[in-house]
Amino acid sequence: MTEFSYKHYQISIAPYAPTPHHWVAEIRVFSPTATGVSKQELFFPADQSFNTLEEAEDYALTLAKRWLDGEQ
Repeated sequence: MTEFSYKHYQISIAPYAPTPHHWVAEIRVFSPTATGVSKQELFFPADQSFNTLEEAEDYALTLAKRWLDGEQ
């Protein structure tokens, strides 16, 4: 699992390979709230996977940032 900070949010990325050479990642975005921490899970499109762990992580981070920037 890899964690990143972006715009006061914490992004957690956990890549995995459901089949060989088909990497995807679980993406969780945590944000502080008045009563604790809010968690939002994001998902790869159903047809999206990558040949390497690094490609899946890069895509997951981009997806999370785009979501936080209101582009998704």
